[in-house]
Amino acid sequence: MNDGIPRLLNLWDKHDIKVTSHMVGRAVALNPELAKVVVARGHEASAHGHKWTPQYSMSAEEERASYIKSADVIEKITGQRPVGFNAFWMRHSENTLKILQDLDFIYHVDDLSRDEPSFGLFSAVVAPSCSIALVRISVKLLLSAN
Repeated sequence: MNDGIPRLLNLWDKHDIKVTSHMVGRAVALNPELAKVVVARGHEASAHGHKWTPQYSMSAEEERASYIKSADVIEKITGQRPVGFNAFWMRHSENTLKILQDLDFIYHVDDLSRDEPSFGLFSAVVAPSCSIALVRISVKLLLSAN
């Protein structure tokens, strides 16, 4: 992480590329300088939960608390409040999208476009984006209420 991320940041700077970094709150707390550098160099800080715990194994209250804690840590350390979200293993719970909307997130990247249920709470507009979760290319979905 201490070698790879700085090299990627330099490469992206060289080519004037901005990315979305899906940050785990606990990882940001453990590596605050790295998270600060990512944001200071113009990249987006997006939330990825507070710990590496699957959302689908949490109660709605635990899930909400994880997202709040993660967003609070990211904002405190980087100065940027996350508005995007990437669930653990891209598998959200039946509560995830409603919780994200209640917390003023505007997009998530967890639409796998397969036959799995998406719980129908939101419609999504697809827009391209790069994403590093530390480093995953993804699709950015903008959320809007049905």
